[in-house]
Amino acid sequence: MTLGQTTEPPVHAKRSRSNVIVWVADGRPTPDLDYGDRLVEHLRRTGRVVEERSLTDFDDNRVPEAALHVLTGGATSVNDLKTWMPTGLVHVRRLLDLANAGETCLLGVCLGSQMIAECLWPGSIRAADRIEIGLVDIEWQAGMDGPTPVPAFHYEQVEPQSVTRGGGEILAWNQHSGVQCYRYGECVLAMQFHPELSPVDVKALISYNERTISEYGGDVPAVRATIEAREKSWDSDSVQRILGAAGFGSLLRAP
Repeated sequence: MTLGQTTEPPVHAKRSRSNVIVWVADGRPTPDLDYGDRLVEHLRRTGRVVEERSLTDFDDNRVPEAALHVLTGGATSVNDLKTWMPTGLVHVRRLLDLANAGETCLLGVCLGSQMIAECLWPGSIRAADRIEIGLVDIEWQAGMDGPTPVPAFHYEQVEPQSVTRGGGEILAWNQHSGVQCYRYGECVLAMQFHPELSPVDVKALISYNERTISEYGGDVPAVRATIEAREKSWDSDSVQRILGAAGFGSLLRAP
């Protein structure tokens, strides 16, 4: 059995390879948004046909055929085995099998990036020392024109050694998290942050999640102050810029 392979081979449903499937996990970053909304908006602006599917309640092993599958952020820990997560990871392994075979590309955002990492390198997700929230600065690999600052909201993260020892490539990092963006092979890209969210979204996220932020060691007033200081440097084209810098730019051009 190869890395990430499932016991049953994935089956592609008949569907155009020109489209994008956004697999939406649970929870809401703000009262008015689910974790797929902004990603869908960004991707539709590229001219692609974008569909939303639930990552939490699919019932078979058929994978809709698409040029790109996207896994969103969400509210459930990869390590929470009493929820939808175990079956969600089975589905992600199917997507990884297809991506590793060159039949699709796979993009993970925040929780989505952690689910990919857990499938590739079991046990690689650990609790962060404290929550990372707001607009945060990250450092990109030499030669990559990636954006900074980026919106962040996470209190778990990928262990860097798991990525480097397991055949992955770390593309971005910062002092808080040694893995902010990574690539695996030619068709898998994952980022710990939320490039799809705007500073306005992040402000709403903070107001909606004040209790969680405080529980995980965050300072809400300080976070709000950093957003005010950094929002003029935020890049509204972060999603497109990251995919282009990582070599996934062709996915942004409608056929």
